[in-house]
Amino acid sequence: MRIVRYILSINLCMMNVLANTRSKSLLEGERLEKKLLNEEDILMMEHLKDQGFIIIYPSKANNSFQ
Repeated sequence: MRIVRYILSINLCMMNVLANTRSKSLLEGERLEKKLLNEEDILMMEHLKDQGFIIIYPSKANNSFQ
């Protein structure tokens, strides 16, 4: 259950970053990501990546998300 909450909270944070990157530069989007994702979030995302989940960072995503 904790992982599900984590995924949802990370997803909400990333959606906020995605919304902000539409009107700001790519570099600003990367800065916002770093502010929103603390060290624990990053470790959890790395763990999920090791488990086979695909992690997409909005600032690295292509235009298909816009």
